[in-house]
Amino acid sequence: MIRRSALLITLAVLLVSACSSGGEETDGSASPSPSDTGPLPTVHVASYNFTESQLIANLYAGALNAAGQPAEVQVMANRETIVPALEKGTEVQVAGEYAGSLTEFLNKQVNGASAPSVASSDLDATMATLRNLAGQKNLVVLNPAQASDQNAFAVTREFAKQNSLTNLTQLGEYSQSDPVIIGGPPECPKEPDCLPALKDSYDVNVAEFVSLDAGGNGVRTALREGRIDVGMVLSSDGVLDEFGLVILQDDQNVQPVDNVVPVVNREATTSLIESTLNNVSAKLTEDALQSLNYSVEWEGADPATVAAAWLALNELG
Repeated sequence: MIRRSALLITLAVLLVSACSSGGEETDGSASPSPSDTGPLPTVHVASYNFTESQLIANLYAGALNAAGQPAEVQVMANRETIVPALEKGTEVQVAGEYAGSLTEFLNKQVNGASAPSVASSDLDATMATLRNLAGQKNLVVLNPAQASDQNAFAVTREFAKQNSLTNLTQLGEYSQSDPVIIGGPPECPKEPDCLPALKDSYDVNVAEFVSLDAGGNGVRTALREGRIDVGMVLSSDGVLDEFGLVILQDDQNVQPVDNVVPVVNREATTSLIESTLNNVSAKLTEDALQSLNYSVEWEGADPATVAAAWLALNELG
């Protein structure tokens, strides 16, 4: 809560500053050239079209700009669009990715659609595999953040308290006498890290699966209204508390890691880009990412403004 309050205060200060200086213009001559050989070329940071990805892209772009490397955010459709563009390096040169998800995407590209899964709950092992695969696609993977966006399973705070539940093993034990109703995205029953993970790894007795959304308001509302007992959410969700929800711990470490990680086109990589983005990763914790998401999803703030506030708070912008 302290870090969230600090972020909101910094955000308020930035908004006031923006309003007070809104009519001023600069001719671009105030800042010296970042290089003796002339201005650096603008780096384009790719973002998926959802809140968290836009936040991460704005963190990267804002930090790069503050370090003297011009950068802009470019929103794109999906991984199938962004990764080939990153490989070429002409349209975009940087992206904020997720370690496990990108590992599996590249695994299928390099080793075929039927290749067995290689991402795991071991961050070091997954990162080693990811860097090997990325190297074959002209990509450089920088340091992962502590922040991650894994599949997670939530219940209401009341349900957890009444049934003494803090982890998924306990949920499995509880469900033997009281089968539970699970809610999640339509693909959940077939995704290994969704419903099969609950059944196979935690022996959860499922009474019914309700098709909703991927950790959005559909799942949150269904949980709060008691239409489902357990819902698939995302570990970086910043508004679960507002719905009275808590995540049950994945105590057997079934879920693959999905830490936030910067990925850069090999030819575009410089020591300035590497050090700047690694500095962002070093300070981007799970609590920080949840707080950033909260500011946008619950408070309705602009992703670029929220990112700028966080960078200022962490002396990166």
